[in-house]
Amino acid sequence: MSVVLLTPGAQPAGLAFPALALVDDEVRSAEVTASAALQSLAADVLVVDARTDLVGARAVCVTLSATAAAPPVLLVLSPGGLPVVTTAWGASDILVDGASPAEIQARLRLLREHSAPV
Repeated sequence: MSVVLLTPGAQPAGLAFPALALVDDEVRSAEVTASAALQSLAADVLVVDARTDLVGARAVCVTLSATAAAPPVLLVLSPGGLPVVTTAWGASDILVDGASPAEIQARLRLLREHSAPV
């Protein structure tokens, strides 16, 4: 599975979100911008890091939700971000910072299987 982590500074997954670097999937990083997200549409899943910039992450999610060819979006939040996320953001699933690699792997697998053509 191809996973793209959209994170501030396009930091490698091992630095930005260490648990994601431990999953069995190929993880590539890009900046959290709408243009980087749109250039990553070939990924199986996009992981959007919203832990430090909720407004920017929301803009990326909304842009992706308006794109028919967009892959599922897994939104990573700090606990303080949970109250503001709504379905209007367009994220397929959410993940709270500190999740284990096993939980991340399961969520990625479910998102991929759910979006696979029947």
